Amino acid sequence: MDKKLLYTINMAEFEKAYPQEAEKYGRMKINPKFDLKEVKSYGGGTSLMAKMPDGKEYLLQGVYGKDDYGLDIIKGYGRILPMTPLFCVGLTQINFIKEFSKAVDENCLIVVYEPSLEVFDYMMHNEDMTPFFGKLPATLYVEGIMGGNFVDRLMNIFTLEAFSSIKYFISPNYKNICHDDVLKVSKDLKEAYVRMMTLWNTAALYTDVVTKNMLYNLRSYIDGYNVSQLKGMLKKKYPAFIISAGPSLNKNIDELKRIKGRAVIIAVDTAIKPLLNHGIKPDFFCIVDGKKPTELMNHPGINEIPLVTSLSVASGIMDLHKGKKFFYGSSESFEDEIIKAAHRGAGCKDNLTKQNLSTGGSVANTAFALAHFMDAKELILVGQDLALTNGRTHADGTFKEKMDKLNLESDGLVYFEVEGIHGNKVITRNDFDRYRLWFEEFIEKMHLEKIAIDATQGGAKIHGARLMTLRKAIDTYCKDKVDMKAMLDKLPKMMDYGAKKATVDFYYELADKVEEVSKMAAKGERAYRKFARLVEKEDVTDTELIKCAEKIKKVNDYMNSDEYALFVQAAMIDIDYVMRMSIYDEKEDEKEERTQIAKEGILLNGLIARYAKGIANGVREVNKRRPIKVGKKDVVGPIDKLIYELSKEAE
Repeated sequence: MDKKLLYTINMAEFEKAYPQEAEKYGRMKINPKFDLKEVKSYGGGTSLMAKMPDGKEYLLQGVYGKDDYGLDIIKGYGRILPMTPLFCVGLTQINFIKEFSKAVDENCLIVVYEPSLEVFDYMMHNEDMTPFFGKLPATLYVEGIMGGNFVDRLMNIFTLEAFSSIKYFISPNYKNICHDDVLKVSKDLKEAYVRMMTLWNTAALYTDVVTKNMLYNLRSYIDGYNVSQLKGMLKKKYPAFIISAGPSLNKNIDELKRIKGRAVIIAVDTAIKPLLNHGIKPDFFCIVDGKKPTELMNHPGINEIPLVTSLSVASGIMDLHKGKKFFYGSSESFEDEIIKAAHRGAGCKDNLTKQNLSTGGSVANTAFALAHFMDAKELILVGQDLALTNGRTHADGTFKEKMDKLNLESDGLVYFEVEGIHGNKVITRNDFDRYRLWFEEFIEKMHLEKIAIDATQGGAKIHGARLMTLRKAIDTYCKDKVDMKAMLDKLPKMMDYGAKKATVDFYYELADKVEEVSKMAAKGERAYRKFARLVEKEDVTDTELIKCAEKIKKVNDYMNSDEYALFVQAAMIDIDYVMRMSIYDEKEDEKEERTQIAKEGILLNGLIARYAKGIANGVREVNKRRPIKVGKKDVVGPIDKLIYELSKEAE
């Protein structure tokens, strides 16, 4: 094919797949660091050669040429499983990458890293590159053209299980022509894996923290309220001010004194102390983090302020707060079990629905979603800098009386510039920027452009929100009086006596129920071990195998139907990982297949047995430390009284 035509076709497909990168490449003037040319290979075909400034020459497609080299590598791998991922350094091995893609399925992960602009430019002019722009399941990264942090990109592409079985291939002589880049990308790959392992370990730890928090917080939960009871409460009549603790809050915090009684004030956890220190009492404050320090609650006025939170919030925070608590739902399976238990005994189930709130990871996102959920007439952001105003992350009085200025060069985080509210550039970081993007997407999705107002005095620009000074926002929108406390005082608690009693019964029965799961899983592990031994026997009979398979089926049926077994498995992040690692591991014959089934069954049931035993022991420990009782004090109304009397008779 004519080279000009080939380049035109390649560019057309490049523009479809990577429009910004293609535009950048099209405008680039490449200053080659070495020369490239095709030469004859020993196999009779051709191989690409790089000639360096010092006169050294390197073949980039092997001494036997591009047609054969890739096939030899594939043969060397042996049997390739369908989901095996590949990380390839160098575009020169097109045949190898194509052959690899044939050996796997369309959902596999192939990442091709090209460190040399010279090679990429040569390939665009001399090879059919269109498979890399849509036909192959491959992601392309060319140094100097593709932007962004490469480690972050790797983490977005690969999963932990992919890293555990990845094939890593460096094209011939790339260590000679791009030594520093190859060294760097090897380190990047290792860093991505280490980061992912850290996240995995953190997630595993977090699972335990969340479950423990939920158990500890059950005492508060049964006396709490449901955030669903706040739905539409403001009826588009009153504005809501969402107060965050960005550094700019120092500048206009006293203006907020004029709001009380004329709007609803929703504060994030870190803003609560600065507000109270200035004599400003919010109507609500929100906490979403399961590990927030209890120092945030160190103020005598906090107990008077209703708290919006989840069952998994830090138990120390929950204990210190004695006021009204409104709970929103989470994705935790344990919470589903608690609600099921409450439903079993409830006389009235109206307030026992699981109500989630949208969030982008930040408590300010949740507070903003709450204001919208309550049907606020206007949603006004204050102190939502999402940037390091004057080198600080938070306003004074949050974690310290006077917040320190950060040393951006020594804390190891990545900082970058974004557009500020005044058209200037401000410094932010990844987490702040994610929260900003969530605000923009939520405003657009919910069509809030007319009522979302950013009254923050500094920081990053939130597109979609109208800019306004806090003083003007107050003068413009705070017209009518609103008594939030009076509205809240009319609300009944989430649970009646029957729901509370059923929840407390669940609390004390949980350990024994989960212990039963552990025992059943241990039986399953033993049955699979026996199955593994039978498979290895030369003279095994069908009767022996069927009898063992029946025991396994009994365990599997239990694990797939018992609500406590399902709860344990849902709580185990290890389970999904282990099973996904082996699901694509196809076997050559029936015996090998049976051996693999036994291996997976032993591993899976062993994990369930140990994990369930750990949960049971943990629940018993919490039961001792945190006794919960319901009694006459929890009886409200005639239905509650009847349920109470009947339960007393049953005892």
